[in-house]
Amino acid sequence: MKPHTKHLGAVPPALAVLVCIFLGLTTSIAIAWAFAWTMDHRGPITVATRVRVPADGEGTGRVVFHASTWIGTAVYTCFLYKADLTPQVTNDAKPERIVARWARPHILPEKVGWPAEVPSNKLTQQRVTFIVGHGWPFICVWSMLTAAPTPSTGLMTPRLESGIELPNRTFEGALPYRPVWFGLLFNTLLYGSIFWAIGLGWRLYRLARRRRRGRCLACNYDLRGLTDPVCPECGLGIE
Repeated sequence: MKPHTKHLGAVPPALAVLVCIFLGLTTSIAIAWAFAWTMDHRGPITVATRVRVPADGEGTGRVVFHASTWIGTAVYTCFLYKADLTPQVTNDAKPERIVARWARPHILPEKVGWPAEVPSNKLTQQRVTFIVGHGWPFICVWSMLTAAPTPSTGLMTPRLESGIELPNRTFEGALPYRPVWFGLLFNTLLYGSIFWAIGLGWRLYRLARRRRRGRCLACNYDLRGLTDPVCPECGLGIE
């Protein structure tokens, strides 16, 4: 019987890489959802403001931003107010410095001439946008909730995007699924590398244990006392 040049039963490297990537991806999302499921508080809040100039030149308003980040979670909030009852803000930071790059296109209404629609019931707060992201070590998935008064009733009507609403939970407890590509890629590679190291370590341990006990490295056949350089069970060449 011709001796084999490699261990039998070994997982092909390409398949092992795909499995580790899949496990890394699912682990990244599972950890992010765990932060979303257990989220019940906020960290320190940084506030920023910006003056809004409407297209008609009247009723200039103010946009107030809240940014709150802690381990595994980032919350960004944008409040749009009319000019007459704008709340006083003491900590006036720049929005670009407190909002993550991946959230800026969705929460910063920076364009001059942004429409200024006053609701029928004259509510001061005209629009609210929440963006909540989760993941560790980087934010990898996020969801968004927008709320604006309806023309008929004037009540704030919320709308959740890119998130799975959990029963009996607020928006901040929703399970997000919109990806932050850099964070998702980094987290996936990180956790995939951990699974690869665990699998490699386990295989090396098994091979060392079989070699120490005088058994075949591929099929675990007892080779003690044999003079033939080939395993009689699987045909693997004996080192």
